[in-house]
Amino acid sequence: MTRRLSAALMIIVVFAAGGATQAPADRNRARTQNRLGWDYMRSEQFDNAVKAFQSAVETDATFEMPWYGLGRAHLALKQFVSASSALERCRALYEQQVGRKFTSQQEAQRYRQERLTEIDEMLRQ
Repeated sequence: MTRRLSAALMIIVVFAAGGATQAPADRNRARTQNRLGWDYMRSEQFDNAVKAFQSAVETDATFEMPWYGLGRAHLALKQFVSASSALERCRALYEQQVGRKFTSQQEAQRYRQERLTEIDEMLRQ
């Protein structure tokens, strides 16, 4: 019994650790879908925006901006429960980042620069 429990916990830890790191290629694909979603939002194609944002969060569930976009698109479609869920997920991701511990000053700076780049890109659009 104890061995089975230990083995189960070990499997969970391995899968959780593997899912915690996001490959840069995944974030880049998610950024592409996020941009597409905002393009659809500007042209008021809200159904297509939902699909694009959904694709982005499926590719990278830790990317905050597509969750926000997904919430906004659901609001435009008057799908309030789905909107609330997506916006709450966005808020939770931002709250997680506030408490995040970085292993080095360089890692913290890189994280801040990536977030600033994403915000600048959103403003340019």
